[in-house]
Order: sequence, then structure tokens, then C-alpha cells
Amino acid sequence: MNMNREIKFRAWAHTDAAYMEMVYFGKTECDNGLWFEAPKHIDDYKNHIMQFTGLKDKNGVEIYEGDIIKRSLSGASSTIIEKVYFHMGSFVTGEGDFIRPISGYCTMEVIGNIYENTDLLK
Repeated sequence: MNMNREIKFRAWAHTDAAYMEMVYFGKTECDNGLWFEAPKHIDDYKNHIMQFTGLKDKNGVEIYEGDIIKRSLSGASSTIIEKVYFHMGSFVTGEGDFIRPISGYCTMEVIGNIYENTDLLK
């Protein structure tokens, strides 16, 4: 477990342009804690906030909550398409009895997210 994971967020949010888009937050450290700043104004009551997992996929793309990944399990020839979410203190994929932590034990590729690519999970 990487205890020095970079803390970053993004939001699927309404912006000034009145449509939904992914907005990535920058982090500023101050004497009184951390501040997160968005490059655009967003309506905070309509946001879907997602945290960076601290991992990157096989192409170097950062993996966030809400991402849809294509995953090849170690030693398996098939791939699985799943969403990433936070559950009981860990970033995981799967559902029910088949919850799996995301980790370096598989090859992952971000292929979309649950807001812009809902058709990928059907």
C-alpha cells in the first residue's frame, strides 16, 4: 500500500457553460490545511466528486473513482470491463461476492467513465 499517494479529485459537474463536463481540481497546501481549486466555476450542489486512486493504467492514465477499466487478470486470457469505486476503505471493482481491489496484480486500461460512457457497462 502506498501511504504517500497523491491526493487529487475531479468532478462531473455543471460549469458556467451550463453543461456537464469533467473538471480536475488542483491542490494547494496552506498553513491551515489543503485547498482544492477548480479551473472553472462549478455548481457544488450538483457535483459528482471522484478521488484519484493513486494508480495509473498500462498507458500511464490516472485511474479515478468512476472510471471504467478493462482488466486482464494475471494468468487469465479473458478481460473484464468494470467500474472503479470506493468501498470499505479501498478502491475496488466488481459487485456482490466478487469485489476485487484494484492493484498491480492485473493489467488495467481506462476505457471511459460512468458519466460519459455509460454504454460500456451494458
